[in-house]
Amino acid sequence: MTIIKTGSARTDTGGVGDTLGTFQTELISDNDSLTQFAAFIETLSPGSS
Repeated sequence: MTIIKTGSARTDTGGVGDTLGTFQTELISDNDSLTQFAAFIETLSPGSS
């Protein structure tokens, strides 16, 4: 199993101006070319839903 350290995954942000609020996503599965499932961590900013 591959070890993926915090901060090494590709990140994406969005939601600016959206009614649900802003977020940041770490796209873990993109790092190691996983093909059978997706893995990511999504962090919501305070006040987001």
